[in-house]
Amino acid sequence: MSFLKRFTNAFIWNHLNKISGYLLDFALSIVLARGLGDYYYGIYSEFVTFVFLFSMICSIGLDTALNAFIPRFNDQPGLVSGMLRRSLVILSISSSTVAAIVIFAGGVITRLINSPELNSMLTIAAFYIVLHNFLIVARMIIVSFYATRFLFFMNGLLKGLLIIASYIIIKMNGNIRDVISGFTIISFFVSIAFFLGFLKYLKPPVQETNWGEFLKFSVTAWFNKIINYVLGRYFDIFILGFFSVSKEKIGYYNIAFSIAMALFLFISSGFDGISLAAFSDFENKQQRDKIARGWLTIAKVCIIFGFPGFLYVIRYAKIIITTIYSTAFIESATLFQVFAGFYLLAIILGNGMNLTVIYALKKANLALKLRLIGGAINIALDILLVPKYQALGAIIATGISIVGIVALEHAFVRKYISFRYPLVFLTKIVLATLVALGTTSLFEISNALLLVLNIALFIFVFILSIYIFKPLSDQDKEMIRTINAPLGQLLKHF
Repeated sequence: MSFLKRFTNAFIWNHLNKISGYLLDFALSIVLARGLGDYYYGIYSEFVTFVFLFSMICSIGLDTALNAFIPRFNDQPGLVSGMLRRSLVILSISSSTVAAIVIFAGGVITRLINSPELNSMLTIAAFYIVLHNFLIVARMIIVSFYATRFLFFMNGLLKGLLIIASYIIIKMNGNIRDVISGFTIISFFVSIAFFLGFLKYLKPPVQETNWGEFLKFSVTAWFNKIINYVLGRYFDIFILGFFSVSKEKIGYYNIAFSIAMALFLFISSGFDGISLAAFSDFENKQQRDKIARGWLTIAKVCIIFGFPGFLYVIRYAKIIITTIYSTAFIESATLFQVFAGFYLLAIILGNGMNLTVIYALKKANLALKLRLIGGAINIALDILLVPKYQALGAIIATGISIVGIVALEHAFVRKYISFRYPLVFLTKIVLATLVALGTTSLFEISNALLLVLNIALFIFVFILSIYIFKPLSDQDKEMIRTINAPLGQLLKHF
């Protein structure tokens, strides 16, 4: 199978995996928010923050390093086998160490964020962190071999079981501790299945080599993850807890961030992992023109879906949130609108694809320096804004930091690979979106059915508008036709 065909198949399954994953995560958040209530959903948000923090610490950047290096040596199974074995040994040691720290010293952090409820779940959290971290690395190993069909089914199984277990436990009057225990048991069995999924890559005899570059890349990527933590939701929740913001408001914040992030990743995440593997392969073959073309194609795909998607949910945020989560979470609407606005700007600038290109060009140190700047800005703004504006202050601080760092990364990407930003394309998408949004604004929405009909009308008018404006260039259409002839035939009209 040709590289292009293999990449295309992997992308399709990876995107299906991400789309289904975020839909299932969204469904899980609805089950938990409605079942636990705003107070205990806030505690659940703090638990997830706690797990993410320690999972990030014990990963040591191995997932990113494996995703970047496996494609470089995919024709040398002995090197890949050695890389995987060494990584799993390091992961086992780091995970065990972090789990012990959580059990014996995790109470310090729970007191720091004013969450005594978490203190009673430290042992469960330790086991869950070990399993969660293994699954993160295992998923990236699978993606690096383009085995995304397997990933699609396994992630669907895991998240489907989490939803079913949560619903049953809550219906049986179980508490949040019971829910987390169920998550841990399910994750254990799914981890075994993932291990069996990549076991064959561990079997070839190990070929020794110098692993210095791999380990250096891994540690640098790890530092980037730590900085990304400071730029993300989990650090904000930590800061909100530190400044004694109520559990309910932490829950509102988590819902606002989750919807904005889910929509963003729904649009762009099919390229996650796959793009780094492909760009790394292009760089190894000194084909930077293909990296540039790949960036432009991915950016256009994200804009053509992201701009109308985000603008619509910003316009109808209140009706969407109250319909899905109930009126108890209406305070999330304003928070979501602000967050969505920042993410819309990030999409226009290329967002995660900029960092992917920088990694592929083997400039991980540059990425680290840029993220350090963003992290410092976010910490300063959090300290300044959260005490007065609480959850809204955290969102403004993180939004400014994210857009700022994406803009810097975009500038450096354009320095290293030559391309012209598609301003004409963006203008046509903006016009098509405004036409569609103006049309839907003529009709009032008072219930879920009318919301669904309004969304359908928006999509129809948007498609009709881009048919008229024709934003795709002949080169775009040719690339799509090369990848998928029927799709290319369909899109030739746009």
